[in-house]
Amino acid sequence: MVAVGITKSMYSADLRNRYAAYHIDSERDTTAYTASYAARLVRGAYLISGLTYTTHPVFTPHHSDALLLQESLTFTF
Repeated sequence: MVAVGITKSMYSADLRNRYAAYHIDSERDTTAYTASYAARLVRGAYLISGLTYTTHPVFTPHHSDALLLQESLTFTF
């Protein structure tokens, strides 16, 4: 099974203004683009792989964008 998703989070103006009062730069938002794939290994066992690209990964200080690889092994019974 393949899945794709986009998530966008906005930081409140009040929070950003509080940091600005102390001369600390902050981001306005963060956006993540994800693609994942779930592969059935055997009955009840799945390997789930995901790749996420995130812009503005932290509120403050400014950081470059992030590329994350996630792997998980799920068992169902």
